[in-house]
Amino acid sequence: MKSLFFILATSLLFFACTNDPKENPMNGENDPASNETIPAATPSGTSTSTTGTNVPHSATETTPSANPAPEEDAKSDLLLPITDDDGIMETISVFDSTTQRVLKVKRPTHALSSAIGPNPISKIDPVKPVIKKPAPTTPQESRVTRILTNNYWVVWGLLRINDKTANRFNQGTWFKFNDDGTYDYGFMEKKVGSGGWRFDGKKAYIILDSELYGDDRQWRITINNSETEMVWVGVPEIYTTNVQLKLQNFLFIPKNRKEIGLPE
Repeated sequence: MKSLFFILATSLLFFACTNDPKENPMNGENDPASNETIPAATPSGTSTSTTGTNVPHSATETTPSANPAPEEDAKSDLLLPITDDDGIMETISVFDSTTQRVLKVKRPTHALSSAIGPNPISKIDPVKPVIKKPAPTTPQESRVTRILTNNYWVVWGLLRINDKTANRFNQGTWFKFNDDGTYDYGFMEKKVGSGGWRFDGKKAYIILDSELYGDDRQWRITINNSETEMVWVGVPEIYTTNVQLKLQNFLFIPKNRKEIGLPE
């Protein structure tokens, strides 16, 4: 089942990244996706469903809709139109299927970083990132830690619902995870930030605590058998389930799209 998830997620990303020739006219011949995959972790009961999302205490409760959502909508959180945007974080209305209420919550405006894109914004977070050296307690966590800290992980393709430009703007983003619990990230030759990282083996989440305001992220990760590719999927805790990306392992930081195997 986990293998099927990786294959489906990779296929979806590949289709999204190639169906618009203006975005990325790849013909798929060089896509190295593995047919046999294993998950980064196998936590019991882990699901990508947003049913029963725990809404943070910082969320602002609003008056429930006069017309309750249909039964099918109640099975997952319903993202409603954005109400404001400061360029780093945006406020959205979300239907919480547990409380049957519409809440206003904050989520990142950009898929990966506010410092990556046509109009980059870099703002230091007043709350410093927590740095802690990884201390794996299971063979699974040891394996994932070893894979994450091997070379560079570069974004090959990204899918963000209702955002066709997100793929091209984020292709070439890279992450370098270090053994001491720190990480650096950037776009092509430019480093944009750093912070602390940790892996939650129970959820199969990688948790990124950035020095930049609005760049903290959590991703549910899946790794292929050859340990050369990963798929990251956004999580309901920070309302980013509309984003997923495929990363490939590189020995170096790419200087341009050609070095990633993508057209200019």
